[in-house]
Amino acid sequence: MLNILSWINWVWTGGDRPVMKSILSLNQSLNSSMTRRILRRRRFRRPDKLWRAIAAVILGLSLVLVPQLTAAEDFGLARESGLGTFQFLDHEAEINRLRWFDFDAVWILGSIAAVGWLISLSVYSSTQDKLKQPTQIAPRGESRIQASVDHGRYFQVFAKAGIVGFFLSLGVFLPLVLLNVNIAVVAIAISLGLGIIQAIRTSISVVISAKAKSIEQQGVSPSQALLNGIFTLVVYSIIPFIFIWLVLFPSFSLIRMWGNGINLVLFFSVVASSVNGWWTAVLAESWIEKNRNFICNTCGTELVSVADSRLHDRLNEAQRVAKDLSSTQFKGWNCPSCTGHGSDFHLQSCVINPWMFDNCPNCQEFTVTKTLSTLGPSLSSNRKIQQTTYNCQICGYSKEEHSINS
Repeated sequence: MLNILSWINWVWTGGDRPVMKSILSLNQSLNSSMTRRILRRRRFRRPDKLWRAIAAVILGLSLVLVPQLTAAEDFGLARESGLGTFQFLDHEAEINRLRWFDFDAVWILGSIAAVGWLISLSVYSSTQDKLKQPTQIAPRGESRIQASVDHGRYFQVFAKAGIVGFFLSLGVFLPLVLLNVNIAVVAIAISLGLGIIQAIRTSISVVISAKAKSIEQQGVSPSQALLNGIFTLVVYSIIPFIFIWLVLFPSFSLIRMWGNGINLVLFFSVVASSVNGWWTAVLAESWIEKNRNFICNTCGTELVSVADSRLHDRLNEAQRVAKDLSSTQFKGWNCPSCTGHGSDFHLQSCVINPWMFDNCPNCQEFTVTKTLSTLGPSLSSNRKIQQTTYNCQICGYSKEEHSINS
């Protein structure tokens, strides 16, 4: 095994340039073929297409980074350049230090990487049946679903996607450690950096969304809506980093006893894999939302999404107000076989903010806003009275409820 890794390292550093050119040529043709397929289809229709693209990206990055970084270390280019301040690790010494009973680093890291790949493939295969099951919808009529219930149907898939991302990342980092410890350090740093960038992007989108839905949609002042958005920003963005710190602090004592060098690299490879697992689950959620299949429960034909202009004409006044309030999201599904391209399509409404709006008994839509206010203390005690006012934005339905705060 060590001989094979040494030969690979020799090829990357230019020891066998014909072999290296052949590998790079093969990688370029595979990447160009994958790019043409992605551009031609424009979006993934099956989950395996996504994982093939991820594998191609990982292969491409490895073939580009490995020869450059390894050559820089072997020929001393890093120390002669501005990178001299970075203390590179002695790969051979660190690998020889890692032993567990009578097993060397190749057996330890290779076995863990193999187990990680097997677990990721097993979990991925178990989710195939769930992802391939389409949602059956009638070609005509209307239906309503709760966003929380619909999300719960795929929560197990999101969790499994996180597991796949974790073990897949671990299965990439550990072989990199065997190949070259310094390359693994760079890969782990890039992975953590991408996680921070993704958190910042999510934070910005949350703040912009909260500011855009300030007065009319949430019934609060712009400043309060902005504060709500910032609070959501912090909670949503720091979840993976909270996990990092929960793992990091209890591990300080273990790190002191365990040593430095390769042990720290292995520790942070687990941390980076955890972050990658989290973002894999987040990306899986958006991917499933875009690639779910809906079929007609009458003929089995795949339904086609209706354009927004046709969908808007189908909505009544109460539904349009519910859409403007962002309490409900509407989608139209058309069956080419049963209904053709007429206006008789299936209208699906998804309630996305049931905790902020109530269903109007007259309009039968989530157009009732709730306003909370605190009154003076009650006559029997000093406890304050909380008043909840319900107002429909269409028919004028109104109701008040009172509760005493303890």
